[in-house]
Amino acid sequence: MERKAEPIVFTTTDPLGRKVLLKRDTWLSHIRAKHGEDIITEETIKKNIEDPIYITQNLKPAYDGSKELVIDSRRQDYWDVVPGNEHFFLLKTIVEFETENEGKVVTTYLLTKMKEMRTTGGIIYDRKQNKSTN
Repeated sequence: MERKAEPIVFTTTDPLGRKVLLKRDTWLSHIRAKHGEDIITEETIKKNIEDPIYITQNLKPAYDGSKELVIDSRRQDYWDVVPGNEHFFLLKTIVEFETENEGKVVTTYLLTKMKEMRTTGGIIYDRKQNKSTN
C-alpha cells in the first residue's frame, strides 16, 4: 500500500542552498498549538529560513541529570530578530536535516533573552560574513 504524502505548508531554500520544508502537521499541531504567538506566521518562519541572521549548531540537554548541553548533529538553529508590540524577540527555528541538503522544520518559538542564543555548538552561517560584496 502506497503511503500518502503529508501536506506541506511551504518548501524553500536556505542561504546555503539546502531545501527546507514545513509540514502542515508540524505547523498546526506543534507550532500553532504550543507556540501560537501572533508574531509567528508561515511567512515569518519562511523568511527566517531564507534569510537568517545566523545558523548555529543545535544544542540540547544531555538528559543524564547534568546541566550539560550536547550537540544534536542533525539539527540546526536559524535565528532572526522580530518586532513585537513593545519590544523585540529572538525567533528560533529548528531544522532537522534528514540528508545533507534536505531538512524539515521541527519547531519555531520566541525567546526574550539574548543569553538564550547559544553559539557553543558553532556558527554555521553568519549573514554579515556571507553577504555578497558585488
